[in-house]
Amino acid sequence: MPSRTEGGLQPAHQPSTPEYRPLNAKILSVLWKLKKEGKAEATIKNIGKCLGVLARHTNLDNPDNVLTFVATYDRKQGYKRNLIMAYEHYVKLYGLTWTKPKYHENAKMPKIPQESKISLIIANAPLKLGTAIAISRDTGLRPVELMRITLRNLDLANGAIYPETAKGGSPRVLKLRNSTLNVLNKYLANRNIGLNENIFGTWNSDTYGKWFRYYRNKTAEKLQDLSIKSIRLY
Repeated sequence: MPSRTEGGLQPAHQPSTPEYRPLNAKILSVLWKLKKEGKAEATIKNIGKCLGVLARHTNLDNPDNVLTFVATYDRKQGYKRNLIMAYEHYVKLYGLTWTKPKYHENAKMPKIPQESKISLIIANAPLKLGTAIAISRDTGLRPVELMRITLRNLDLANGAIYPETAKGGSPRVLKLRNSTLNVLNKYLANRNIGLNENIFGTWNSDTYGKWFRYYRNKTAEKLQDLSIKSIRLY
């Protein structure tokens, strides 16, 4: 039998990874400045992604070129807003002159998935992924926050999590359902995890998202219920 990866898939069936394109030196200088300012790693990563998109389509040193591209880019207002916010860091560092446009993300009511459909994804996922999804469902933690959870953040006796927030928010105590606590204990039982080690190992929010989307779509196709594909982690 072919060996399986940590995520539970055979290598040939792993989610595809986008082609890697190295960032140019000027973008890296922006990201390094943000790191020195103490910005969160997730924030720096997202800004890097946005600047990478702009660099592939525009001349970053020409604000008019950048603004024209964003204005005509076939994307939602929220995404355009993220591009402009990222570009603002580039403009400030290199002393460029521009007039920052205003893009507003359209407010909309979140679509709350049926509990039964989330349970179907969990049932069809490997133990590691199923554990992560169950915790996400119970706590509402953002993927980047969940992937930072260490054994020290868990209170297994009382079924609670004490997460470190991704945006410097107030401390919280989040309760787990008994069913989730049972799954979590089963997951931890065969793993030798130190108190300060992330319980999901080397996974980050991107890895978690890829595995979630893979098994969500696989479950939707298996059950012939396309509405399951609309379920999001956050």
